[in-house]
Amino acid sequence: MTAKPLQFSLHYDFRNPAPWHEPGERRFASLLEQIEWAERDLGYDAFSIPEHHFVDFASSPLTLAAAVAMRTRRAAIGTNVLVLPVHHPLRLAEDCLTVDAISGGRFRLGVGLGYRGAEHAALGTSLAERRDRAEEALGILRRAFAGKPFRHSGRFYSFEELSVTPEPVRSGGPEIWIGGLSAPGIERAARLGDGYLCASVEAMSAYVLARGRLGEPPGRALVMLSWLVDEDPERTFARVGEHLLYHYLQYREFGMDHIPAFKTPSELVSSGFVTLHDGPGAVAALRGIVAAGPVEAVELWAVAPGEGADDAAPRLDYFANHVMPEFRDADAQSAS
Repeated sequence: MTAKPLQFSLHYDFRNPAPWHEPGERRFASLLEQIEWAERDLGYDAFSIPEHHFVDFASSPLTLAAAVAMRTRRAAIGTNVLVLPVHHPLRLAEDCLTVDAISGGRFRLGVGLGYRGAEHAALGTSLAERRDRAEEALGILRRAFAGKPFRHSGRFYSFEELSVTPEPVRSGGPEIWIGGLSAPGIERAARLGDGYLCASVEAMSAYVLARGRLGEPPGRALVMLSWLVDEDPERTFARVGEHLLYHYLQYREFGMDHIPAFKTPSELVSSGFVTLHDGPGAVAALRGIVAAGPVEAVELWAVAPGEGADDAAPRLDYFANHVMPEFRDADAQSAS
C-alpha cells in the first residue's frame, strides 16, 4: 500500500501585539492575503487557527476559518486548538457544519480542554469540570455531525429531540482531532479522536502506545514544529528573535509553567524551544519524525507575533521550495 504524501500546514494565531501593533483591519487583511498566496503559489496543504480569549489572540476561530475558506480552494482548514469546554456543543456543531459547507468539506475541528482558569470562569465553566464537560460535548458533536435527529440527557447538557443543520457535507461530518500533552489528554485523543494534534514530537510514542492498549492501529497525527527554517536561519533568527521571545513569554503568562522566564531570544535556541534549520537540515529532521510515528501532517507557525506578513513570506517561500518537494512523492517518502 502506497503511503500518503506528508501534508504541510501553516498555523495562524492572528496576534497583533502592542510593541508592533498595526491597525486591526490591516493585520487581518495582510494575513488572509498571505494565506491565499501560500495555497495558490506555494502549495501549502492546510491552515489552522488556535483559540484564546480576552488576550491578544484569535478569539473567534470559526469566523476566521470561514474567512480562510472563502480565500482558498483546496487546502484543509482546521482549529488547533479550539477550547471545547467553553462552547455549547450544539452551537459549535452548527458553526462547524456551516464552515464545512462553505469550504466544500475541507474543515477539521481540532479541540483541547484549555488551561487558562480566567478564560473558563468568564465563559461560565471551570478547570475542575473541563474534562467531563469536554467528553460529554464530544459525544454530542458526533451525533450532531451524523445529520440525524437525536436527544440528549447528561450532566451538563440536556435537550429534547432535535436536528442540527446544515446537513453534513460528508458522512459523519467534519473530523474531530484532539490535542493534549498530559497522559489523560493523550489517552483521550487515542480513544475519542479521529487524529492527534501533537504539540511535542516526544508525545508521539505515548499516543501510539495508548492506541495499542485500546487494540487500535497506530492512529493519525499532526505534529507542530517550533522550527525556523530558512537559507540562513541564524540571520533570520536575529531579525525575528524578539518576536519569538514575546510568543513564548506570552504563553508563559497564559499558564504554561514549563516555559522558562527567558530573558533573551538566544535562550530559546539554546534551550531547544526553537530549532534553526536550513532546507537540508529540515528535510533530514522531518524524515526522522515521519519514520518515528503515524505522522500525516506537520505544522509550522507562519508569522511570529507582531512580525509583518511580508517579512515572514520569504521563509514560507523557502520552505515550500526546499523542503516540501522532498515529501511530495509518496513512494519516495515511504521508502526513505
